[in-house]
Amino acid sequence: MRKIAGIPRKTGAFISLFLGIVSVVEAARLYPYRTDFWAGDHIFPGLIGAILVAAGLFLLLKREESSRRFVLPGGKIGRKMTATAGVLISYCLLIGYAGYVFSTFLAFLFLLRIIGNYRWADSALFSGLFTCALYLLFSEFLKTPLPNGFLF
Repeated sequence: MRKIAGIPRKTGAFISLFLGIVSVVEAARLYPYRTDFWAGDHIFPGLIGAILVAAGLFLLLKREESSRRFVLPGGKIGRKMTATAGVLISYCLLIGYAGYVFSTFLAFLFLLRIIGNYRWADSALFSGLFTCALYLLFSEFLKTPLPNGFLF
């Protein structure tokens, strides 16, 4: 494994700062549509953006510790991390075509198999229950429009 010192921390700091600033700008753009200062579409992006900016500044200004080195994981852990990232990227790409229900079921199914090491039957059962619960929460109770696909 190749050892990298300080690069992941600084890279994470710049990514956090960039995403935080983008989120705060989006919150400022949504601010005129508010119903109250603490109620409106601007609250969540503004809060997340402020947290990301603070975390990015903390990482950027933190003093370097020369004795600790970051080693990229390999073997089974590295494969699990790569597979998890692949599932999440696939979920983002699939949700527009297959819809929320089918995409969420598949993503959660594979995440349970990869991360949790559950059997296929258990993963399918938990994935179905989780998908139903989230569908009821967002679609029925919160009246949030979800992407439709070929099944729902």
